[in-house]
Amino acid sequence: MPFYHIRRLLIILFILTYLLSYFTAIPALAVLNGFILAFVLLQGFLGMPKVTKTVSLGLLVIGAMILFAIKASWLDWLAAIANNAGLVTLFLVVPILGMPFFYNDYEQELKNVARQNIGNILTFSLLIFLVAHLLGGIISVGAVALVYEIFIGSAREIKAEKLMRIAMIHGYVTTGFWSPTWASMAAVVSTQGVSWFTIIPYGFGLVLACLLLSFVYQRIKLARHPEWVFKPSRQEEIHINWSHILSLVLLIVSLLLAILLFDLFTNWQLLIIVSIVALLFPVGCALVMNKGPELKSGLAHYYRQNILKSKNEVVLFTVAGFLGKALELSGAGEYIVRFIPESLSRHPFLLIVFICILMVLFSLGGIHPVVTGSALLGALQPALLNLSTLEFSLAILLGWTAAILLSPFSAMNLILSGLTGEASWNISKKNALYGIVMIVMVAALITLFI
Repeated sequence: MPFYHIRRLLIILFILTYLLSYFTAIPALAVLNGFILAFVLLQGFLGMPKVTKTVSLGLLVIGAMILFAIKASWLDWLAAIANNAGLVTLFLVVPILGMPFFYNDYEQELKNVARQNIGNILTFSLLIFLVAHLLGGIISVGAVALVYEIFIGSAREIKAEKLMRIAMIHGYVTTGFWSPTWASMAAVVSTQGVSWFTIIPYGFGLVLACLLLSFVYQRIKLARHPEWVFKPSRQEEIHINWSHILSLVLLIVSLLLAILLFDLFTNWQLLIIVSIVALLFPVGCALVMNKGPELKSGLAHYYRQNILKSKNEVVLFTVAGFLGKALELSGAGEYIVRFIPESLSRHPFLLIVFICILMVLFSLGGIHPVVTGSALLGALQPALLNLSTLEFSLAILLGWTAAILLSPFSAMNLILSGLTGEASWNISKKNALYGIVMIVMVAALITLFI
């Protein structure tokens, strides 16, 4: 059997053993799961980009040095390796979750809706924001290329490519304030003991604030660059299959409702809920919609393409969890707090901004926010910072979102760089003003209303 088939099967075995160990609480399964993840981690280093490999190896070495220094047992080492096993599982199953959104040709219908709305640039921009936001909440980073493909044709027709990109970026990144499929939300909920249901209303409130900020930002951009947009010379008759649009909306609503109901009526972790829903939702939709062949094709594509494509993220999530657990076992959190100026702990607004700046600065150096976020979540206790658990959770979500927006190494900016041919550094630089204002505004809202 070829080695790449063995790697795929091991990853599938890792997902299954993680879920089984959670529900059965059999220690042997948890140990087996840790060993499988360790093997997946080692093979994941093969063929990684140089920068990512260097950062990952560095974090692994630092974590190992800490564990050696505290004379950790082999079970502690295994626990450190498997610390982010839930996040790794979530990231691996999210592509399955998105399968029903390709059962029908929703992409073409969204293109038709876009073309129908190009006569009003602000309506067109709002549509892009909402579609990027909703799809980003379901299929995560996979939404970036899809939304770009949906809207770029209409945007080019009215010379609004730059405005389209702004709306798409703003819509996508703010998904991090509420989406259960994002690693940031899963990490916060699993470590802080706050439920997703508790965060949702605050998350949606922050999204509305960011939508308003995006609207103002775009109006200012249009006032300064009127050449960005030209009215189309004629409006052709466009037929839209509204039954497909309704089907798409029902899919999104039913998916979020399923996750919400599990969160309300079970004591399962959000990571487990989303992973279980990811495995069941495509099958249920295929049965209801009579899309058996599409389900089979989607699963085959997942096995051939998606599993091995995720190796960089699997390595980053694993080593971030490894370092975070090592810091937790060493009691480093109390020492880290000492490096935070005492004046900041007396001013929650400044402390939240400080946390965000810290996460952004590390991301500018190529360190994924999952690394910084996991380390902060594992090492710091909100009470020691004079923050409530909810304030600290939202601060991490804000910093994570800002890091994705502003880092030239984030998946979003790298994908956009490949699609547009523009350097990722330039893309992240253009996001800077909005990102800085977003940090200040959201930090102020968290301080005032939570």
